[in-house]
Amino acid sequence: MILLRPVFIIAIVAVAMIGIMGIGYMDSAYAKIIEGDNIPTLKPYCTLDPYDINNANGKNSITVNFNAYTRDDDLSAVIQMDGKIVFNQFIPDRTPTKISETFEIHEQNSHRLEICFIKNKPGSDYRMMDITNVKLTLGTVTPKTPTPNPHTPSPPIPDVVKSIDCTLKQKPQFDRYYEYGSQLEISIDNPHPNNCEYEVKLYDSAKNYQGVVDKKLISSLGITFTGYSEGEYLILLKSMQNGKSYGYYPLTIVDKTTPIGLTPIDPTIILIIIAVAVIAIIAVGLSKRKKGIAKPKPITKPKPKPKPKETEVIDVHEFVKKCEGGTQEDMFTIMKRKYSDEEYKQILLKLLEDLNKINADDGIKMIIFAELATIPEQPKISKIPNRPDAPRLSNTIAQPLEVNVTWTAPNNGGSEIISYDLYRSATGKSKGFHPVERGIRGLTFTDILPSEGTWYYDVVATNSIGASPPSLAASITVGRGDYGGAGGSGGSGDSGVTGYTKKQREAYKTLEISPGSSETEIKTAHRKLIRLYHPDKAKSDSQREKFTAITKNVNLARSTLLKK
Repeated sequence: MILLRPVFIIAIVAVAMIGIMGIGYMDSAYAKIIEGDNIPTLKPYCTLDPYDINNANGKNSITVNFNAYTRDDDLSAVIQMDGKIVFNQFIPDRTPTKISETFEIHEQNSHRLEICFIKNKPGSDYRMMDITNVKLTLGTVTPKTPTPNPHTPSPPIPDVVKSIDCTLKQKPQFDRYYEYGSQLEISIDNPHPNNCEYEVKLYDSAKNYQGVVDKKLISSLGITFTGYSEGEYLILLKSMQNGKSYGYYPLTIVDKTTPIGLTPIDPTIILIIIAVAVIAIIAVGLSKRKKGIAKPKPITKPKPKPKPKETEVIDVHEFVKKCEGGTQEDMFTIMKRKYSDEEYKQILLKLLEDLNKINADDGIKMIIFAELATIPEQPKISKIPNRPDAPRLSNTIAQPLEVNVTWTAPNNGGSEIISYDLYRSATGKSKGFHPVERGIRGLTFTDILPSEGTWYYDVVATNSIGASPPSLAASITVGRGDYGGAGGSGGSGDSGVTGYTKKQREAYKTLEISPGSSETEIKTAHRKLIRLYHPDKAKSDSQREKFTAITKNVNLARSTLLKK
């Protein structure tokens, strides 16, 4: 059944009577919210009721207008028509963005239009996008009629440039694994270097457009990527002469930045050490020969055992793709036939170690755990080494602006902890923490604060498998004449007689609910206040500033109470 508002139906009938198409309607002037937890990455997420569009004459266009606002830095606004994405635009964090897109619909039947969002980064955190002032406008697609030319056309002049074939005969050459801080060298075999040049574009693994490299490729060039997260990408080359594109070529962006405090050893020094060691061994041998020391009897060496056949090393990125496509079972079946149980076990353990290094999703790791459990006499999965648990942090102030930060060693995950990294923030937000010291070997560190005020610390442990999650942040407030202790993740500096911290009590008050309310009650109260004090409902600039501050506090209260 086609769901159309009565006003819109009347408008269409009236327009049809006078032969003019192009009536639009305002769906809603109030804010709508698309929100949820555990949202899949790079897949449209839609919670708004769809719009049913009737295309009676089969020659209509539709224009979609709305305003989008988000408090996250990884969301894109999406328009779907009949379950297919027809529009995708990234929405900057905390920036009201106007969306206006026009496209044609030719099929003479009803169409289902949806407004959704896409989460571009992995993770299961809560996401929300505000949608306001939705407006749909239908219009007739008028075919273009060519204007008659009274003059006799002149014979065409041959275009020398267009006669040149810029088709690439070979794939571009470049290292598919790019490290931050380096330069990616890309080269091609240009069939006509004097006439052909190519634009280099970047897409994510789902072929969503990311940006254009601001250079023209003729034969070779160096590219430095900035502002992109680690992961899998695609490079596309497009001819500047005929607009033809030449395939998608995979590119993996990785971050292998050398930690602070660790200096690479110069290879020259290593060679000098080896040379000195060889000379010393020769000198010792000559001195023993001069002293008449009898040569030791040759020891009969046992026959060397045949070397075991080399086991397969699985490309971790190819394995992730197989898991996403559901074809990993075929790979498991082939390896079970090819290798012994012990060899198969070692292959899977090495693959698990590689997955930890790239911080793969836990769901993919569980596929390996499940497969390991099928091997006879396999030890318990809990004994497989993993990243350490988060440390427990506490701190005290020794003297003005000097903080002695201490923490307890966490569960090492089956591999000895190598070092700790200490971070500090002036805001307490996850993106505001910056390193104070890396490679700390002990369980304490003395930090000099840059100024008075409230500061936040967290600490990360590292073993041979990888880095732990950060500890719960500990806050320290330093003011004039106020140099005392401050509680950490298990401290009592903010706790009251009710068992809730000061921040939690303030959060309950902000949401206008009683302490101990359930998760559902917290989310319901949050939605109610967001709808009531949305900035788009403000009638003046001063009121808008007030509403913006209220919504900010409401969002902070929700995050505080739902934080695990």
